[in-house]
Amino acid sequence: MGELITVAKPAWRRVGLIMGAVAACCGVISGCTEGGRDTKSNASPSFSKETVIETPDQEETAPSDSVSVAPKLPGGQVLASAEGRSGNAVLAVKDPLEKGALAIMVKCEGEGRLTVTLKPAGVRFPLECVDGEVSTTYNQVELKRSRESASIEVAARSTVSWALTAGQ
Repeated sequence: MGELITVAKPAWRRVGLIMGAVAACCGVISGCTEGGRDTKSNASPSFSKETVIETPDQEETAPSDSVSVAPKLPGGQVLASAEGRSGNAVLAVKDPLEKGALAIMVKCEGEGRLTVTLKPAGVRFPLECVDGEVSTTYNQVELKRSRESASIEVAARSTVSWALTAGQ
């Protein structure tokens, strides 16, 4: 029986040491306040509502909220553009199309669907247009070969206004 008492005393000491360690940790953790204020948040970086991060070309690539201005592509050479148009139209591409990426950005306003077709490649895509709101789409097509001449056809109801820019 004496041995049981001897074994029990170190076990209680361990429990006491563990409890003391837990209490010390709690004191360290709760010691991160200063005068009732949490200083932990001051140590980490934060962003205010006034923080603005701009890219150099932000104005050039951001689409405007109007179809009266042709959209600006993020880069490359403009091959065809139109602004403030309504209904159907055919735009001639002014330079030969090179093999590679061709970007087309379209904005429209007015109830209906606008369909863009690149000829002679036969690439076609639609854009749903909404009355009182400018809808925008950006498509990039990978051309397998160059073309000496090309055109972009836009099919839309006369109540749909639109603007378009294509480039490589």
